[in-house]
Amino acid sequence: MVSIREGRSLIVDIYALLEPDSLRVRYIGQSRGAKKRFHWHISAARHGKLGRLYNWIRSLQRKNTRPIMLVIERCDNATADDREIHHIDLLRKAGCDLVNCTSGGGGIRGWSHSQSAKDAIGAVHKGKVLSPET
Repeated sequence: MVSIREGRSLIVDIYALLEPDSLRVRYIGQSRGAKKRFHWHISAARHGKLGRLYNWIRSLQRKNTRPIMLVIERCDNATADDREIHHIDLLRKAGCDLVNCTSGGGGIRGWSHSQSAKDAIGAVHKGKVLSPET
């Protein structure tokens, strides 16, 4: 599950995160180092990162468990976005309740809120008390 160079192209893992009890697929992602990315997801959830994926992971952590990672495909970096989109689309059409916030293909990489949006979000949350679970 580490980065591998074949010629000049970088190999990317398309991976699924599964419910540990039911083995239902809940998330599809891509990474050049799936094992490291898995541990990053777990750590980010533990440290309060927001989003459906991290909320789901925290719900598992409260039960003293965590998702199962399964590499479902290895592909060239040039086709990784298309393959991730394909798997997300296929699973959503099959009725899977995915926690992906986008249809894939890089997600929101490199995007950030404008300062005015950040200010508005901060104003909405000002004064809220976080529970010990968050």
